Amino acid sequence: MRILQRVIASLRYHWRYGIFLSIISALFLISSLTILLLRNIQGQALRLFEQRLNSLARSAQFIDRLSLLQQLVRVRQTIINDAQIYFTILFWGFAVVILMLNSLTLWQRQSEFNTYQLAGQNGMTSSLQFALENLLLFSLAAGIIAIIMLFSQTIYLNQLALLSQHWFNQKLPAKLTTLQLTQHGTAWTQFNQLFHHQLTTFNGHLLLFDQGTNSNLFTIDFNRLFWALTWRSGLLTFIISYLSAMVYNWRLKRQNAN
Repeated sequence: MRILQRVIASLRYHWRYGIFLSIISALFLISSLTILLLRNIQGQALRLFEQRLNSLARSAQFIDRLSLLQQLVRVRQTIINDAQIYFTILFWGFAVVILMLNSLTLWQRQSEFNTYQLAGQNGMTSSLQFALENLLLFSLAAGIIAIIMLFSQTIYLNQLALLSQHWFNQKLPAKLTTLQLTQHGTAWTQFNQLFHHQLTTFNGHLLLFDQGTNSNLFTIDFNRLFWALTWRSGLLTFIISYLSAMVYNWRLKRQNAN
C-alpha cells in the first residue's frame, strides 16, 4: 500500500514526464492498432477471394486469367507482409523510446534515488516503484484511448476501411487498376468469361476488389487486437522500466561506494 502511495505522489510531482509518456503511449497504441487492423482487413479480403476462386470451376478461361489472379494475390499478400513489418518496427521503436526516456528521467532523478539509498531502501523496491509509475501512465493512456474508441469506434472503423482500400489501390498493377476503374468494356468482357455457365453470388468486380469487411467481425478484431496490444505493450513498458531502474540503482550504488 505504501509503494502505491509513493507512486501516486511521484506522478503528481513529475507530472510533465507523465504527460509526455502518456502521449507517446497513446500515439503508439493508435498507430499500432491501425496497422494491425489494416493487416486483418487485407487478410480477410484475401481469404474471401480464395474461397470464391475455389468455388469456380477450372476451365481454359481460368488458366488464361491465372496470371491476373496471381497478381491480385501478391498485392494482398504484400500489403499483409508490409503491415506486419511496420508493426514490428513500431513495437520495437516504442521499446527504444521507452528505454531512452527512462534513461533521461532516471538521470534527472538522481538525487531522489540517492535519497532512497541513503534511507536504506532496497534497489528492487525503488525500481519497482519506477516501473509501476510507468505502467500506471501507460494504463492511463490505454484507458483514455478505450473510452474515446467506445464513442467513435464506428467512425474509426469506417475510415480504416477507406484507408485499407486506398492502400490496396496504390499497390495495384496497371491492368488491375484498369479493371477497377471501369465496370464494362473489353477487359471485363474477357475476364467475365470465367463465369460462363456458372451460377455465383458474386461477379468479377466483387471477386477481384471486394474487401469483405463484416462489421461484426471487424468489431471483434478491434476488441481482441486492442486488449492484446495493450497488455503486451504494458508488460514491455514495465519490464524495460524495471530493468532500467535496477541498472541505474546498481551504478549509483557503486558510485556512492567509491
